[in-house]
Formats: sequence, structure tokens, C-alpha cells
Amino acid sequence: MIVKNEENMLAECIESFREAVDEIVIVDTGSTDKTVEVAKEYRVGLFHHKWKDDFSEARNFSISKVTGDWVMTIDADERLAREDIPKVRAAKWQEKYDAVCFAVFSTLPGHLGEANFGKHYSPRLFKKHPDMYYYGIVHNLLNVPDN
Repeated sequence: MIVKNEENMLAECIESFREAVDEIVIVDTGSTDKTVEVAKEYRVGLFHHKWKDDFSEARNFSISKVTGDWVMTIDADERLAREDIPKVRAAKWQEKYDAVCFAVFSTLPGHLGEANFGKHYSPRLFKKHPDMYYYGIVHNLLNVPDN
């Protein structure tokens, strides 16, 4: 997970998915709030990386720090639904898959204070492999080779 100034979001995010994964890697890109202190409250791999105005570059750096065979990406403002924890754990044992898409729900600012909700699917769990990497400076996409 790449973070910057996420002290108000980070703990709840980690709590939502930590039972689904074997390892948590957090890359701080220059927080000036208490994000790093919050991260240190958990057993995580915490790394610092200079922000280069490129989300994919930072996300790929975070992937390079993962020691396991599978990677799950999540942003600090996202949560994994409790009922999806067993699904994430089970998906890693499916040899036929290189990547698994998740439904990502977003709260978007609405007109006159009303919230709108968006939903899209995104590969968030994938095998760690040199051909699996993010590209795109802002709207990063996962390169998933054709098999």
C-alpha cells in the first residue's frame, strides 16, 4: 500500500484486510502527519520512498518489497469487506489464476452534499511476477500478460 498523510484512514484500512494476507507492506511517500506512527502500531514492512509524481512507480516499488508469491493492492481509503476475507485467502490457492478482480466501491462527492456511489472492477490480487506491474502515471493499470 502506498500512503501519504493517511493517518485518519490507515488503521481502519489495515484492520479490514490484515486477516486476509500473510504480509503487509506500506510505502510512505512523504507523510507530514502521523501516518508513519499509525503504521508502526501494526506488524508491517514499512518503507520510505521519495514521491516522483507517478503512482505506478510508487506502487511498483511497493510490490518489489513483497516477499510472498501473491500481492494484494489496496488504498488507505478502501476497505475489504469482512465476508471477502475467506475468498481472498482461497483465491491464492487457485493455480489457474494469475490475477483476481475485486469490485471496488467508491464514494464520490455529489451535488448539494449528496454522495454518489461508483463501482468498478479492478485486479487487486495477483501473482508476484516480473510481467505483472503497474503502468500509467495517475490512473495506474496492472499489466496482466495473456496466458
